[in-house]
Amino acid sequence: MLRPFWSRIFPGAWLYSLVLFIIVAAMRTYATFGPAKARPLFLCQFLLMWLLPFVLLTRSGRQEIGICRISRPAWLLWGPLLGALAAAGAIAIGFALYGFGSDNWVITIRNTYREVAIPLGKWPAFAFLALPAAIVSPVGEEFFFRGLFHFSLKRVAGSGVATLANAFAFGSVHLLHHGIWRDATGMHFRVGSGLMWLLVMMGLGWLLTLCRVRSGSLWPAILAHSACTLSMNVTIFCMWM
Repeated sequence: MLRPFWSRIFPGAWLYSLVLFIIVAAMRTYATFGPAKARPLFLCQFLLMWLLPFVLLTRSGRQEIGICRISRPAWLLWGPLLGALAAAGAIAIGFALYGFGSDNWVITIRNTYREVAIPLGKWPAFAFLALPAAIVSPVGEEFFFRGLFHFSLKRVAGSGVATLANAFAFGSVHLLHHGIWRDATGMHFRVGSGLMWLLVMMGLGWLLTLCRVRSGSLWPAILAHSACTLSMNVTIFCMWM
């Protein structure tokens, strides 16, 4: 999978995957909880995930992880449909368990958008924040989690372990959106709803892996991820007030 230069440094792509996950998670954490000047790191870590397959992998390696032509075109329709259904399920679970309280991840994410978007207004904030999130994030995260991370681990540990690992890694970084939070007294973790959100995101990671494996390409997983993100953001902005 690896280009010769990189394979001389580490013996396997799975080591790169673990190291790069730590780097990406650290960048996202600092962008979320660090000073305001660190916010651009959020975009930078997505762009890094975009570039990694082209920097690290050979052409055959990129094809192996799914940056290739789709073998089952029907999944170009199934992917977005499943992504939208996943968003509906995540929203329904949040309101069923936690109502309009702060333990509901939909409310937490809405409040985060509000903090950033107060000078912009509701729909300009949607265009500036939510629409780019439905494009930039899905490509970068699918290239990394369902692509490089999954298939490098699959080579050494099998598909079951690789699926569980990529789903857990994917879910854990999304704890920064709900679960882990900070106030004047320090860092905190919402044990109940945080763990539930982790499970919801792991379920989404499994579904996205299914789209990748069944279709033979990453593109249906990207479309599913984008549809899920867009559906959740539309719901959040429609209930802005």
